[in-house]
Amino acid sequence: MLLFLLSLVGLAAACADHELHARDSRAHTHGHDRREYPQTVLTPPYRPVTWGDFNVIHTTDTHGWLLGHHRSGWAEPYYSGDLGDFASFVAHMKQIAIDKDVDLLLVDSGDLHDGTGLSDGYPPGAVDAHESNKFLERLPYDLMTIGKYVSRIV
Repeated sequence: MLLFLLSLVGLAAACADHELHARDSRAHTHGHDRREYPQTVLTPPYRPVTWGDFNVIHTTDTHGWLLGHHRSGWAEPYYSGDLGDFASFVAHMKQIAIDKDVDLLLVDSGDLHDGTGLSDGYPPGAVDAHESNKFLERLPYDLMTIGKYVSRIV
């Protein structure tokens, strides 16, 4: 009986935030609420991209988010893409650069992985982010640096 009561105490301690649910509908739901920011209006581009002799596409701190952010709220439906969308965008922009006879570099300034299960999960003794790196190495990066989190494993 004592063991049963102790297990109930442990269960209550593990779910201590349930009492917050009565005050805040978002507490402990693990769901995504739609958030609108009407004070910041995003407008679509109103003119073509201006190309110079030297152009850069820059990424940083993607932290293994290969699937984009799946939210229906402000900005996300229009400004979130998965790795395939990004690869397609880069291929399209690289072709435009070739057609215009200008340089286009694809640059990443670090923390490309370490942040999702696909990039963090690996068997003991295996290479960190081995599976996600299979996708990332297919992108035509011209320059990459390591980030704060990646430097822990180097």
